[in-house]
Amino acid sequence: MKIPEGRRLNLVFALSLLVLTVISGVSYWRAMDIIGREARLDRARSILAALAPVRADLDRAASARRTAVGSQASEYRAALRSLTEKLRELHALMQKDAPWPDDLEPLPALVSGQLGSLDAQLRALDDDDSRRGGARKPGDAPPPREQILELLNRIETGAGRLLREREGALRESASVGGGVLTAGMLLTVAVLGLVFWILRRDQTRRRGLNVVSRAAAAQQQAILDGVDIGIILCSADGEIRALNRPAERLFGRSSADIIGKLIPTACHDPRELEERAGALSSELGRRVAPGFEALVARVGPEKPDQSEWRSVGCDRNRIPALISVRLLPDIAPGSAGYLITIKDLTERKKAETTLEETEEQYVKLFNSIVSPILIYDRKTLDFLAVNDAAARHYGIARTEFLRMGISDLMLGEAVSVDDGAGERGERHSVERHRKKDGSIIDVEVSSQDVEFEGQQVRLVIINDITERKKMEQATARAHEAALESARLKSEFLATMSHEIRTPMNGVIGMTELLLDTDLDPVQRDCAETIQTSADLLLSIINDILDFSKIASGKMTIDEREFDLAQAVASVVEPFVEPAAGKRLDLTWKIGGGVPDRLIGDPARICQVVGNLLSNAVKFTERGEVSVAVECEDGSNGKRVVSFSVRDTGIGIRPEHIGKLFTPFIQADGSISRKYGGTGLGLAIAGQLAELMGGRINVESFPGKGSTFTFIVPLRNTGQNAEYAE
Repeated sequence: MKIPEGRRLNLVFALSLLVLTVISGVSYWRAMDIIGREARLDRARSILAALAPVRADLDRAASARRTAVGSQASEYRAALRSLTEKLRELHALMQKDAPWPDDLEPLPALVSGQLGSLDAQLRALDDDDSRRGGARKPGDAPPPREQILELLNRIETGAGRLLREREGALRESASVGGGVLTAGMLLTVAVLGLVFWILRRDQTRRRGLNVVSRAAAAQQQAILDGVDIGIILCSADGEIRALNRPAERLFGRSSADIIGKLIPTACHDPRELEERAGALSSELGRRVAPGFEALVARVGPEKPDQSEWRSVGCDRNRIPALISVRLLPDIAPGSAGYLITIKDLTERKKAETTLEETEEQYVKLFNSIVSPILIYDRKTLDFLAVNDAAARHYGIARTEFLRMGISDLMLGEAVSVDDGAGERGERHSVERHRKKDGSIIDVEVSSQDVEFEGQQVRLVIINDITERKKMEQATARAHEAALESARLKSEFLATMSHEIRTPMNGVIGMTELLLDTDLDPVQRDCAETIQTSADLLLSIINDILDFSKIASGKMTIDEREFDLAQAVASVVEPFVEPAAGKRLDLTWKIGGGVPDRLIGDPARICQVVGNLLSNAVKFTERGEVSVAVECEDGSNGKRVVSFSVRDTGIGIRPEHIGKLFTPFIQADGSISRKYGGTGLGLAIAGQLAELMGGRINVESFPGKGSTFTFIVPLRNTGQNAEYAE
């Protein structure tokens, strides 16, 4: 367990005091013991010294007894009295030196007995003198000299032995006492040195702590000055003791001018203090004075108070503020007080005002939107807000709307018109709603989940599509009628084309038979003209028949294995003679890597390539026409075959390329007059390419020629060949 620094110091001082006390007690005890032994040694010496006077008096009393006659008896009595006094003094010294050793313990009693005998003899002498008139002979009752001498010898022997023993004990005690005293002094010096070292270390630490404390205080003051909140420390009666820089700026004066003043007087509006005091008096049920008490009336030991004030600061810098008051504990005399923080609410009030204005604008905007808008709780489905357009459209007052839910408007289930929620959670659906008058309307609903006043809600924008639905239904009926009309037209064209083609084949056949007969030049020319016109008419009829089949959806693709080179040759061969007649070079080539046999519809492929080749020969006056076939890998195991028909003809202007595949339209109206044609060829070719999963690309430059590329995916049989002609 770690002991705090302050408690460690107190513990060291307590231990030092205890050691010094013990050392002092032991030293005192040893000193008193030595003093006592010295006193007893002195008494033993005194006893030995007192024996000599007793012997002298005893000898003088014996001498006086032998010579005392008449008046000389008084000397004997005086000697006895002196002997008695000396024995009494010896007895007193022996009593003070008690206890005696066991073998000498009877000596004081024997001395006391001799004293009693001497006292009795003296009384007897005094009594005889009074009866005889002082004429008594001293030798009638001699004192027990031998007994007293024997007693004195015993006392001298015992006292000498005690003297020797006590002198040895005194020397030993003095030696031990000196060692104890020396050790005590050394220990005392060590303890005092330790205490001095601790005091010096504590002083050094205190100096360091003072430096750190001053630095910490400076840092703390810098931190307090760096915050944007005014901080004030005041006494229990409201006198300002300290404040930070923001508080100085709030008061508009320096701390020297503020410290010592009462805080309400320094920064509060008297009228607002009176208003707050009145409100607190009503709330607390007691009178609250309109001063400092109005600030701290609701503050307790564990109950800080926080309130907003409209006007705080100096007269030229009044601001709205949030004031927090906290009671400071009384940890030292005079330290009780309050910690007051003042936060400037100017920007927040501006933001609140701006927010209120913005909310008003949003409400106006919300109500100015012409589409009905509904907001309802996602959990309860109850309406939380509607705009004016919704109230007008449904014929339901706003207050009545807020007592309803979305389920009160809907009929049946909503039909989603998208795959789910978008990136922002928006949804689109078509619903049927009931208005207040009972009419049913079709609406298109766009909804999104948002947060509204702390609740998870759904914002719904309503678009009434009732009229649009009616128009769509009418349009659908018209479309169906148009489709039926187109179908009937296609069937009519197909039927008429078939019916026309039958007699036309007869005309062509009879013309060919006629040309086989002998005809003069005029007749042959007429017959050849009939044959040319019939062939042209049959081509137009075939185009119309194909177009009608495609338009009616009856055109089918017949996939089968075919020889690509043979198919290309069959397409090119009919155009060899016309190209030669116009002195055009007609060539065709199948590139390397092109499979010899493929799976597809050769008839439709030849029809598309033939149409492109026919146009190339038709619109080229000089130069060349070429057909090139290339192949590359496609997806799903197919090969992508491209048929490129390039010519050096008149070319096409860029703005006319987009019209090439439109039925019955040619790029330039003058072309049909010069070259003829119905404008169906490329349209049919483009539609056939799409039916086969392909496309036709065009690259053309006016006056330089054109390149039409027919790209179609075909299945591969694995046989490759290369042809060129």
